[in-house]
Amino acid sequence: MLHLFGNNIAKIEDNPFPKDSALQELYFGKNSLSSFPPWIFLLTKIKLIDLSFNQLTFENLDKALDEYPIPLNDPIKSGKQLIVLDLSNNNITKLVDYDGLNRIKQDEEISPVQPPQAKYTYLWKAYLINLSGNPLACDCIMSAVAQEIEKISQKYPLIEPWFKTWRCHWPLELKDKSINKRRSMGAERD
Repeated sequence: MLHLFGNNIAKIEDNPFPKDSALQELYFGKNSLSSFPPWIFLLTKIKLIDLSFNQLTFENLDKALDEYPIPLNDPIKSGKQLIVLDLSNNNITKLVDYDGLNRIKQDEEISPVQPPQAKYTYLWKAYLINLSGNPLACDCIMSAVAQEIEKISQKYPLIEPWFKTWRCHWPLELKDKSINKRRSMGAERD
């Protein structure tokens, strides 16, 4: 366990630990991080990553995921242990951008039965992500994310509670509503 909570850390050096490090819990909450350390996704024994109360954005997470080699196997089917990723109280406004959404759709078109693991889809299946306290924008792209989450939840019903902290911040009429169900964002008409 590495506990560096509340130390006003603004940047973490690249790859401070080997991939096979015995590190299982990492606490970098309540710091001043504005970039997401990509090496955390490479730690093979990690069980909990706390990056709460920082200044992280979706763009930081997206960039970090670009450096992560996404495994081809489905983390739920393969029995991979769920990793807790606490991103609460940051500046995350979206969970996927337009390009990422297109990538998910392209993966489905290539192989609707077993699409290659898009980085976002893998992240949503392999990590229990706490997003409470983030200013999530529930726009058309978020509605599409909700549809993808619903597809995953229909296939694996036990994971639906994993997304309970994914709540809209704006627009105001959707504030504090869960993205867990598309209908809570007015997207039931497809």
